[in-house]
Order: sequence, then structure tokens, then C-alpha cells
Amino acid sequence: SRPTCRETYARMLLAASPQLFAPVVAPPCPTPAAGSLAAAYPLEPHELAGPSAVQHACSLERYLERQPLPPHTHDAFGELTAWLDAAGERPLILDSGCGTGLSTRALALAHPQSLVLGVDRSGDRLGRRLGPHKTGKDAVPPNALLLRAELATLWRMLQMSGRRVDHHLLLYPNPYPKPRQRGRRWHFHASLPLLLALGGSLEVRSNWLPYLLEFRAAVQAVAASPAAPPHVRQAAARKLPLGLTRASLPAAEDGLTLFERKYWTSGEGLYRLASPGALEPVSGRVVRQYLEALGGRREVARAAAESCADGVAQTP
Repeated sequence: SRPTCRETYARMLLAASPQLFAPVVAPPCPTPAAGSLAAAYPLEPHELAGPSAVQHACSLERYLERQPLPPHTHDAFGELTAWLDAAGERPLILDSGCGTGLSTRALALAHPQSLVLGVDRSGDRLGRRLGPHKTGKDAVPPNALLLRAELATLWRMLQMSGRRVDHHLLLYPNPYPKPRQRGRRWHFHASLPLLLALGGSLEVRSNWLPYLLEFRAAVQAVAASPAAPPHVRQAAARKLPLGLTRASLPAAEDGLTLFERKYWTSGEGLYRLASPGALEPVSGRVVRQYLEALGGRREVARAAAESCADGVAQTP
């Protein structure tokens, strides 16, 4: 009889190099904060995390054939291409699911020699105010760009264009903790091979520890699977070992996203999964300083324009 996916996966594990499955930290994962969401779940990846990732790696071509290209993402990629061409060859940092763009701004300010691309599917989130400060595409550092696009499609178009991503961040993606929502987690999604193939380092943060354990198990399984396409298997292997640590913040304002600030304030655990070469953590505190300075310059420019207009109006 034909072996089940789980049986096939078991044989893959037996054939895999032990180094690929060695514990990344000792103990294998941080202890979750008492009373946190992570503490209510077993501290081990879901048994289907690995088999699902391998299955998606094997069926990548079929996924690409069936996946449509949303018009707004296609238009956004045109804007991105023009921006990249104008900026020249500089390291590219991708902030996937950037929400309000707080993290995109902080990364751009911390890495002025790099280009930072923030992508979110919600135009409302991208235009939301950060505290008292007006935000939007005109309120970002010159080396940053905010785009509304579907992530999986944008990853696909980046890969098709041959543009390398030097550092990729997924900061507090929706963990979809309910069992029936499991397929919506990125490591259970059919686009996982595209995410891995973007190149560069990878960092994922979450307050839900099982999410990161599953993500790590999925990448390890693809890297060890002889059934996965070679380019996907090699891309996954380059992400290993994925170090899992517990993050800490000096204060809420140092959070890189609004969710990170919220979780820190409420006492939730903050966890970080990072591949070799990942960026050093940066503080979100610099964004407030940047927006305040930007607002001050705008007030000066507005006052100068009004003064000039008054002078013209009073000229006989």
C-alpha cells in the first residue's frame, strides 16, 4: 500500500543528517512567561509542521500555476521596481507584514546604507497614525518604502525578478492559534518555499512560542528532505541553525512594532527565531524622534509659506 505522508516523513527523518536536527539552544527553547498564551500550549511543534512544509515544497510548481496575481500587488511591484532601480545596488531589508510601518521606519533609520521595504496587505494599517504623529508614505526615511501588497505574491515576484533580499523579518505575524486556522500560519502555508527562497537572513518574532517551534521544525524538515526540490532544500538549509531566544526590552517604547510594545506592557513573553547573519535588534524609540523632527521641519516650512503668501497679498 502507498505510505502515508507521516510515514514518508518518518523515513526522511531517519535518513537526515543529525546535525540538521540538533538542538539550537540548550534548553531547546526558552521558558514561556507565566500566564502567557504560550504557557497554555505544549512546548513542542505540531506533528504535521514538518510533513506539511515538505508537501508544499514538493508541490510548489502546482501552487504557482494556480495562484493568481492580484492587480494591486502587480501595480505595487511596478512601484517597487522603479524605486529599486533609482536607488541603485544597496542591501535590501524586507519587513513582511509591517502593519503601521513603525518597524520599517526604525530599521531604515538604524541602517541608512540599506533599502528597507515594508509590505502589508492593509492600506488602512499603512496609513494609520503613530501616536500624535501623522504618518503615510511621505513620512518615511528616504531609504524606506511602504507598499500595500499580498505577501505571498510579492515574494513570488521578487524571486522571479532575481532581486536578492539580504535580510527578511516577520515580526509578530498572526499566529492563528485555533486548530482550524493552522493552515493560515506561514509555515503551514503553500508559499513557505517562496519565503525560504528569497535569500539572506531570516528573523521571526512572536509572543506565541509554539508558533516559532513549528516554524523551526518546518524549515528543518524541508532542509533534510530528499523529496524537496534542490533549490528549496538548499534555501532552507542556509537558514539553519535557527537560534531561538527570549527577547527583552528596556521599555515599551523600544518595541519594534505596536504589538511588541503591547505584549511587553502586558507581561507576555517575547521570542525571537533568527538565522545566522540576522540583523542586530534595533529600538523603535528612534521613530518618535524622527517623526517629531519631521513635524518640526514641516511647521517651519508651513510658517515660511504662510509668511510669503502674506507678503505677496500685501504687495500693492
